[in-house]
Amino acid sequence: MGGEYPVVPPRSLASLCDQIAPLLPIPVFFLRRHSLSLLRKVQLLSLVLRSVTASSPSASSALCLRELHAVLTKALNLVQFCHRSSRVHLLLLLPQLSIHFHDIGLDISTVFDVLPPGFLLDLDLRENALLLRRRSEPPCDPKGDRLRHEIIAVLDELRHERPPDPEDLRRIFFELGLQNRDECDDEMECLREVMMKTEEQEPEPSLSLVDLFCLVRYAKQLLFGIECSGASSVEPPDWESEKEEPEIPEDYRCPISLELMRDPVTVSTGQTYDRSSITHWLETGHVTCPKSGQLLKSTELVPNLALRSLISRWCAEHSIPFDESSEAAGAGGHAGTLAVINSKPAIEATRLTALFLVDQLRSDLPPARTHAACELRVIARSGSPLIRAAIVNAGAIPLLVPLLDCGDPVAEENSVTAILNLSIHDGNKEPIVSAEGCLEGIIRVLRCGSTETMRENAAAALFSLSSAAALKERIASEPGAVDGLVELVRSGSIRARRDAVSALFNIATKKDNVPRVVMAGGTDAVVELLRETDGGLAEEAAAVVAMLARQADGIVAVVAAPGGISALVWVLRTGSPKAKEHAVAALLELCRHGGQEALERVARAPLLVRSLHSLLYSGTSRAKRKAASLVRICGGCCGLSATTHSMPVSLAVSVPFR
Repeated sequence: MGGEYPVVPPRSLASLCDQIAPLLPIPVFFLRRHSLSLLRKVQLLSLVLRSVTASSPSASSALCLRELHAVLTKALNLVQFCHRSSRVHLLLLLPQLSIHFHDIGLDISTVFDVLPPGFLLDLDLRENALLLRRRSEPPCDPKGDRLRHEIIAVLDELRHERPPDPEDLRRIFFELGLQNRDECDDEMECLREVMMKTEEQEPEPSLSLVDLFCLVRYAKQLLFGIECSGASSVEPPDWESEKEEPEIPEDYRCPISLELMRDPVTVSTGQTYDRSSITHWLETGHVTCPKSGQLLKSTELVPNLALRSLISRWCAEHSIPFDESSEAAGAGGHAGTLAVINSKPAIEATRLTALFLVDQLRSDLPPARTHAACELRVIARSGSPLIRAAIVNAGAIPLLVPLLDCGDPVAEENSVTAILNLSIHDGNKEPIVSAEGCLEGIIRVLRCGSTETMRENAAAALFSLSSAAALKERIASEPGAVDGLVELVRSGSIRARRDAVSALFNIATKKDNVPRVVMAGGTDAVVELLRETDGGLAEEAAAVVAMLARQADGIVAVVAAPGGISALVWVLRTGSPKAKEHAVAALLELCRHGGQEALERVARAPLLVRSLHSLLYSGTSRAKRKAASLVRICGGCCGLSATTHSMPVSLAVSVPFR
């Protein structure tokens, strides 16, 4: 019989007690009684277990010890959870936690009720066992219960878009022990860690960790104001730092919003976008593909389930929340910051926080303005479109503009990054560009920013703003805009060059802007990137070259660019499927509209025939059509037609040009 149950040595159980005891009592007043009761039982239990001398317990005793091990393991997990959780979260979980603590005490008492008398031979041990058998009523904490209901009432006020009373909020937070900005920051960090590491278990259907996070953030600003010391070190909190985030794979970003796609869909050109972004693009009257500039044959959006699955898996691997509903897709932010803010209390608390911070941008104290810009940068990064719109509507942009050229690198970086994050919302693009001095300030940071991050974010801001069709020409005509982007393409970081190239592509989709790009040296700069192997730059560069080649000025510049044609052929051989598609489209435009000289130079390019042959068999459907058209056009030059006799007729001749 004794062999049926694994024997847990009493001293192992005593060691488990020793792990629990130092963690008790829990350092929050509303759990003190519960945790002190558990501490007394654990200390007494450790004393009893260390005094047991039985070396070979009976089967029933072994079963009791095994059950006691399970109870103590549950107690350790509960205590550790309480230590790593935030105070406000524990307060809302108080009813459940009270039950857990009480149940653990009852389980310990039950084990000693059924423990065989012969297991404890010593009289003192039996007396201690009698103490462990005692059952107590669950401790009651009226103050904790009252405070919990007050927090719920505050969240209910926010749910109905009513600002909570500042004095009530101050009293609640002071009673919780949150009495300064640092303590609120610690509380927010605890909440974020719980959100990122565990699946959320809501204390009530109407409450969530995101609501609590946004409430604490609002209270921090409202109750404790802006910290005005140490302005030179104002940066986003560590848990909101961009540098700690995993780099989002380029294929997982929406080309329109630049954000992680939550609901990827494919349009008729084969390009993939986030559903909310492309839907808004189509609803505003556009009939072309934003990335390729091609006319859309239909407005049908086909869900890209394979890519959605890959993105979901990537998010899980990096502990990034991935909301499955398409409604939440547009409400996210950058990855790794905060779960999607889409509940009413969270949105209202964040909106009130943003309005408070916008008001702080009017302060006469430079440190206060810098801190406000930093906080707005974080909120705009993880906020919903509603929050981003509220910040701009409150007048934030004209107040951020002076910080773009204030002489403080930290203030300048926070300002340009806040503008970037606000520009992600399509409705904010026009107000940002129209704000006096805003474009000029972004361009100054782009060209003269003192840090690489500043220049990267300025390029990303221009990329985001230039995605709006109505703003392309205004941005391109701003002095220094195109020149600054070209400079960054030549000498910036991988991230800066990618955003700069993408901004040049957006600008070049407006045909009147092509001469500006050419005059600024943009053609030579992007041609140099065609052989780039890092960061997917070759694909972006090929897209720009293909766009430039649609206009006469662009064709002349591409043909004249040193190594331009050979670089395009290089992409045909070594590039990604999309890069090859762009490259063959550019070569086709050169041959069709660049005159005899361009036609002969393309036709004579080394390895062109072999590259086209490969593309006709393995390229995308659009690339195959372009390649077949290029074969036909070049057929009379340099004996190209004689080299294509081995190609299937259906590929080399019959595929129509699109």
